[in-house]
Amino acid sequence: MGAHRLNVIPEAKAVRAVGVAKDEFLLASVRNPCESYLSLWAFQSEAKRRAGVMADLRRRDPEAHKRLVGRDSQNGFTGPEDVQRFRAWIKFMGHQHVKLGLLSGRFYGKYLSQDPDMDIRDNAFLVRVMTEETAAQTVQAIRSASISELADCWMHTESLDADIAGCLKDFESLGGQVEWSKVQSVIQSGTSSGGHGGSKHGGCETFFDEATARLVVELDGALFEKFGYDSCCGHSVSSPPLPEQPTLPPSTSMTGAWQEADPS
Repeated sequence: MGAHRLNVIPEAKAVRAVGVAKDEFLLASVRNPCESYLSLWAFQSEAKRRAGVMADLRRRDPEAHKRLVGRDSQNGFTGPEDVQRFRAWIKFMGHQHVKLGLLSGRFYGKYLSQDPDMDIRDNAFLVRVMTEETAAQTVQAIRSASISELADCWMHTESLDADIAGCLKDFESLGGQVEWSKVQSVIQSGTSSGGHGGSKHGGCETFFDEATARLVVELDGALFEKFGYDSCCGHSVSSPPLPEQPTLPPSTSMTGAWQEADPS
């Protein structure tokens, strides 16, 4: 980006633990929780995976892994047995007594926690083994957070190309330099929208019935509210408030933070 450097915070690192300077422009990514759960489960269910939440689950609870991992990747995990495994996996990965899902726990770890040792990528029991007090505090911290204070610009996976362009225009308006020819090249190549390394699974609607959509909204409702998501793979959910719009200070350098286990 011109004379300015783009720093990418690794997926497994907490933003606050790494630290972002006041003159840095922080881009962050977010995705509809329902689509994100499916992408994560399918990606992690592929047999070649040696790291991540499913690999961790296999090591720590082989019986649960056998019961919950997807089997038929060749057909996009669309068989009824795999669909049931996916639905059970969402519930298993959440807290057993507090309405807190894995994705909310990962979001908290990425953008709110200052613990440099918190494993937000590979820990299958990140949320499940929390005390009730810690889980409740995590929910409250997410609900109380202002997304405009967590990052300068949010990119939604569902509209990534447009959001990248919009965020870079914001960065440019604050004095940052953008080489638009390179940006357009990345967008046209498809790599910005997960053209490489994405998970392979059937259509989202195949995996979500009304009960499963309702479960995700219960577990990760704060993310729906904060980012204005009003649907879950074809199922309408309560209309949340519009996302907050940030007020941006001058910036001369850029930092990116990505959270998901795969870019699809």
